[in-house]
Amino acid sequence: MKRILDFIRGLQPLWVVSGRNSVWFVLLVFGFVLPPPVLATQPQTQTITVGDKSFRALAVNPKQVNLHWKAADGQAFASMVRLKKALQAQGKTVVALMNAGIYSTGGTPAGL
Repeated sequence: MKRILDFIRGLQPLWVVSGRNSVWFVLLVFGFVLPPPVLATQPQTQTITVGDKSFRALAVNPKQVNLHWKAADGQAFASMVRLKKALQAQGKTVVALMNAGIYSTGGTPAGL
């Protein structure tokens, strides 16, 4: 745990993007979507392992972080695949997606 905390303190801002046992069913996700000029410099990443768990950490510019919950049809995206397809249809390049929310029993966002 100390190794993870030291790494997080060293990369600000930092979000842990994926773990070996990631949950892919989401209602609210962070979509890290970068315009083409920014893609020339890829985000800084590092893989850290604690015990038998591996995590990929990604440092990004907070100005390029977007929240997505519902699609144009008013329905929750409910999956990263659906969100990624919607963003790509808008001509955006998806660098990373992650679950960012806490949900009520009714499936609406209750916090981050």
